[in-house]
Amino acid sequence: MLGKYQRCISCMKEIGNNNVCPYCGYIEGSPSLSAYLQPKTVLNQRYIVGKLLSYNGEGATYIAFDTVIEAAVEIREYMPDTLCDRAAGGSSIVVKQGCEAQYKALMSDFADLMRQLSKMRTLTTVVQVYEIFEQNNTLYAVFEHIDGITLRQYLNENAGEIDWEEASKLFYPLFNTLAAVHASNLIHRGISPENIIINHKGEIKLTGFSISSLRAYNTELSPQLFGGYAAPEQYSTNSWHGTWTDVYALSAVIYKALTGTMPPEATTRSVNDNLVAPHILNPSIPKHVSRAIMAGLLLSSEQRTQTVTELKNNLYHPEAAPVVVTPSKTEKTESAAEEPEKKKLPPWAIALIITSSVLIIALVILFALVLPGSSGTATTSKNVSSEMSSVVSEAPVTSTVVSDDNKDFAVPNFINKSWESIGNNESYTALFEFQVEYAWSDLAPGYVVSQDPQPDTAAAVKSKVKLVVSKGSQYIKVPAHNNMSQEDYEAELRRNGIKSGATDDVSYVIVEEENPAVTPGYVIRTSHDDGSLDRDKKEVLTVYVSKEVAVSSEDTSSEEGSNWWEW
Repeated sequence: MLGKYQRCISCMKEIGNNNVCPYCGYIEGSPSLSAYLQPKTVLNQRYIVGKLLSYNGEGATYIAFDTVIEAAVEIREYMPDTLCDRAAGGSSIVVKQGCEAQYKALMSDFADLMRQLSKMRTLTTVVQVYEIFEQNNTLYAVFEHIDGITLRQYLNENAGEIDWEEASKLFYPLFNTLAAVHASNLIHRGISPENIIINHKGEIKLTGFSISSLRAYNTELSPQLFGGYAAPEQYSTNSWHGTWTDVYALSAVIYKALTGTMPPEATTRSVNDNLVAPHILNPSIPKHVSRAIMAGLLLSSEQRTQTVTELKNNLYHPEAAPVVVTPSKTEKTESAAEEPEKKKLPPWAIALIITSSVLIIALVILFALVLPGSSGTATTSKNVSSEMSSVVSEAPVTSTVVSDDNKDFAVPNFINKSWESIGNNESYTALFEFQVEYAWSDLAPGYVVSQDPQPDTAAAVKSKVKLVVSKGSQYIKVPAHNNMSQEDYEAELRRNGIKSGATDDVSYVIVEEENPAVTPGYVIRTSHDDGSLDRDKKEVLTVYVSKEVAVSSEDTSSEEGSNWWEW
């Protein structure tokens, strides 16, 4: 197997001349799916493709052998099956007629995602990307191969669940890592027990990153949503995804790990939310942990815990009680069960209270009639109403009412929330008239920087609320270009919000010049090296690229290399 390397194409371990792998049991010559790369295909004159590991609407993942470092790796191939096919008997991708634009656009998204991941080398909890290259009319990304098992397998080996003491240690590194991923404006959208790997050291690794179009309905791709872990907004065509989307999935994963039970699918819960609090299923789970998980699993993306940092604080600090705005029926029942039973008044006491109330009202009416200046029913009616309202005011208040000059509502805290989530929330738009202004800030674009009136200010229905919404940072740092080709650097510029051509924002232009010291097609310098672009001034970045130097025909002859990779 694998010629001189004598390795199994399923696990890439050395097996000598055996036809059956003693490590994984793979049998030499087992059939493979014809739509995907065949075993022993060579990519980039370096990687020998092995067994197909998985595939979805975005592409396929194979185990492979890196002949340079002589180690197993995994290769992710961009191959959206709704937009392309593989050429019969070959390796090249053939795009379906009429799908060329979508295929290229999504391939650009795929390339951007892989480049983002390749820069996260310091995040040891995220699967590492080693290389990205183009071949066969598509793109390939080379990942590290993790020797371990999925969280699903790990739970199955531990009777289906683990206790909070173990879970708290296992998941802790994931919170900080995911917070760093979110800080890079990257949302996973597919966190599940299948995409969490535990290696032989007991360390956790997050895998399964894919482009956003794969993790939502009604896109060009066949969706891949993990039932029970995908958030409700992923099933909707007009809902925003964000850090709260990953909070839902991670909360569901912890729910599964602690209870051995997967939460009901979000679409099912939307019809009949019968999610049971974790500590009801497993009494050994601390109640503050249970409450934190339930707050992370709220169906409303606005009311749900918004960030993984907030989720971590709620889980690891008992005093950080999460506010569950709309608790499930289970929590309501539980709260009622925990309250001490209220003493009921005996029938004679109830009769006495009613009789006394009637006598008081009668005396008030009589007193009002005999007062000087009393002139009729209207005054009497007003006084009775006033007395009745004072009696009612002694009843328990269950709503948030601010009694201040007919101002019935307290203005919520909109700061650090997205304007989209506020403007699309009918409960907000029915109460307030929003005035939105945009300004530069360090907050992500679209998030509220400040508000007027301030939070908790008393306000009447249809009061005007002014929101200042972030346009993002005024300055965009120019990325480094060391040893980068023009193509790669342009992709890096676009990822940082610097686009080519005439725009209403910062942009860039390409200028070619001769430079024998720099490989043709590679960046020499920029007009703002180690600097920033001012978005307010709509500054233009000039990128100088080394161009091909004309040579004589005598120098163009080259010797064709041998196919060293043929076995």
